[in-house]
Amino acid sequence: DYHNVSGPNAGRVQEHPMLSQSYRRAATINLSFKFPFYGHQVENITIATGGFLYTGDYVHSWLAATQYIAPLMANFDTSTTHNAKIRYLDDREKLIVEWRDVFLQDKSKHEGPFTFQVILFQNGNITCAYRSIGIDIKIITDEDHPVKVGLSDAYIIDRTVYFARRKTIYEYHRMNLK
Repeated sequence: DYHNVSGPNAGRVQEHPMLSQSYRRAATINLSFKFPFYGHQVENITIATGGFLYTGDYVHSWLAATQYIAPLMANFDTSTTHNAKIRYLDDREKLIVEWRDVFLQDKSKHEGPFTFQVILFQNGNITCAYRSIGIDIKIITDEDHPVKVGLSDAYIIDRTVYFARRKTIYEYHRMNLK
């Protein structure tokens, strides 16, 4: 907040209004730089309310399964409180995405809020920062939404079989952190 009021990035932090008041939604933004991820250059990032970034080009219903950067993927619902925000800043050298004061869906207000960030640097480095974690991550259930901290990448094969177009996703690497 301080750096959004003064300094070289004053007024450049973007709050995504749809993501800040939604449940299970995602929005794609264009990067001002190419982010190297698993050997390919990513030009667009999809920010999900579920606490992760999707790096693939093909948006599908299984976004949380592959091709993600997850500082804390969980069943977050930003529509339950007006304080919840998903904000980002692209300063041409890095992208910072923040999930601020978000709560897990169908949980009491005593189990939150969560505030955390992920930073993607132009050189390919990734940093996660955690300000507040409302409950122990190990006790968050993944019945309704996966709970993950880590990275994954995959490739998609698009082919036609018996006149039907078929896309198949093959995950080739996943790194989960405890």
